[in-house]
Amino acid sequence: MLIRVVGLAVTQSRLATVANIEAVGHKTSRWRLKERLHRVPALMWFVLYYGALFGLVQFHQLSVIFALSLAALVPSIIVHEVAHGVMAYACGDDTAQRAGRLTANPAKHVSLWGTFVLPLLFVLALGTGFGFAKPVPVDLDRTRKPRHASLLISFAGPASNLAIVALCFAICRVADVPGQIIDGGYVSVRQLPLWILGLYLLGLQNLWLAIFNLLPIPPLDGSAIIERLLPARALKGYHLFRSFALPLAFALIYFLPGPLLWLSNHVADFWFNSFFQ
Repeated sequence: MLIRVVGLAVTQSRLATVANIEAVGHKTSRWRLKERLHRVPALMWFVLYYGALFGLVQFHQLSVIFALSLAALVPSIIVHEVAHGVMAYACGDDTAQRAGRLTANPAKHVSLWGTFVLPLLFVLALGTGFGFAKPVPVDLDRTRKPRHASLLISFAGPASNLAIVALCFAICRVADVPGQIIDGGYVSVRQLPLWILGLYLLGLQNLWLAIFNLLPIPPLDGSAIIERLLPARALKGYHLFRSFALPLAFALIYFLPGPLLWLSNHVADFWFNSFFQ
């Protein structure tokens, strides 16, 4: 009996060793593929992405407005995430920098669900985009004042989107877009020159990203104000709740789209009036 038990233990040990070797092999293969993708220059990724959108438009699979919305959205999401990492670095945490996330390379940031599928669903359902990239790693314990840093890091993302909105508005005014529209006799957005339409949609997407992310709903950036106001003894429970809050937020969006549609329409109306009048 003892020999059988020992033999069984040895067999199990060998099987576990083989399983570990296979797991390491698979992990190494995935890691190598990931590293190869990360080595592709950022410019190449954007050329491929915009080339794909252009091809879909040419073959009448996407409308020009839809394609321009997606073209504006992905880089805006990347800017948003990089802004979080830059602010974290300014506050003393270099985790994002060491992880290679302070870069424009989409391969470092994109999430299949958050960067492509979700924006597509939002554009189809609401006419404006929302999405997210892989969260930038942040270690608040490495910052100088963790609770203050948390607030600054969270708001850096929406602030970067609002900076792009301000840039779009400035270009609009310098180029006298309202005057060009009157002189050109355009009666609908679809008739606008591509550069004006693209500038308008870039501002719209970034304004929507900023406002949506500022909603005080975990895990959106605006929930940082709740975290800042909570007493220290309640933070552990809040962080536990926040870790499960993303599915809850999506469930609210899916089952109660009315408030979000109302907000989306008001954001679109505000930007339309600001841009064209």
